Amino acid sequence: MNKTVPGKSPGISELTWTNAPDILTVEEAASLARIPRNAAYEAVRQGVIPSVNLGMRRIRISKVVLAKVLAINVEQEPQPSVRPESR
Repeated sequence: MNKTVPGKSPGISELTWTNAPDILTVEEAASLARIPRNAAYEAVRQGVIPSVNLGMRRIRISKVVLAKVLAINVEQEPQPSVRPESR
């Protein structure tokens, strides 16, 4: 059983919404969102996940913003259409 050591950041596999830092790397955001790393980078590139580019290989994402994006995407998921029965 892996335990988080005080003063040490949790590993990506141990990351949860409660112990994640407020500012995330793309890898950390992917782990929290439970999506592949490449999908997270693509979502950042397309602007689906807002981010700040701090230079080469330094993209950061707000945990609060990521949570809002995920909530919006869940709410906007298409619902199956129900057609009235024809008689």
